[in-house]
Amino acid sequence: MMLKTGIYVDSLNIQMNGGYGIRYDTLYRYAERNGTVIRADAYLCEDRDRKKDDPEYRANITTYHKRLRASGFKVIVSAIAKYVERDETFIKANVDMDIALDILHQARYLDRIILLTGDGDFTRLVETVQNYGTRVELIAFQNVSTRLAAMADVYTNGFIIPGLLPCERQRGYSVRYNSDKGFGFLRYFSDDMKPSDIFFHISEVDRQEVFDSDRLTPILEFTPSEDENGKPRAVDLKVVTQDGNM
Repeated sequence: MMLKTGIYVDSLNIQMNGGYGIRYDTLYRYAERNGTVIRADAYLCEDRDRKKDDPEYRANITTYHKRLRASGFKVIVSAIAKYVERDETFIKANVDMDIALDILHQARYLDRIILLTGDGDFTRLVETVQNYGTRVELIAFQNVSTRLAAMADVYTNGFIIPGLLPCERQRGYSVRYNSDKGFGFLRYFSDDMKPSDIFFHISEVDRQEVFDSDRLTPILEFTPSEDENGKPRAVDLKVVTQDGNM
């Protein structure tokens, strides 16, 4: 069954938490794995004063918006708010309300929502949408709210989605490992976006200390290979981040 799908991207949160350079065309294709994309919205912030006075900034923003639209996304832009407190200027950029209202209005007409954010303020929204009968899949990279990840029907760390970030090698996270025996298995997505597990030796990881804590779920970059019996095996393993939040 093809699920009617909506994609909602908290772009600033994603960019500031490990997802800088995210490829929206890849995200759109990922959403089409087993669904039909009905909505695809990217929520951005901009400095309106700077946009007016800085031609280079204005040109960069215009080009970026065009690229997102070419990838199939509607661009929703909010202004950055500036305020002064004790002679110090602070900048606030918040699109949470726009995202929440759009999702609440549209969720009844969707089977699945793919939400990109790590912001725990969306936890109650996710629960409300699920009560409509809509499935919520969360994608984020680092500094992900544990409550939000637990509330989602599925949480996927964006580091392991092929091509979502510029990367030439496969990435995966350790779904299980045995430090005493020195081996484990990585969960990763193949190029056709299907999840698979692959065997690895902990001794071949560049930073083995990440396996000393049960609280960490490290994201590893690796090269797929085979052992002497022709079975899949990950080699040339490098820790990308310890903040897997799985």
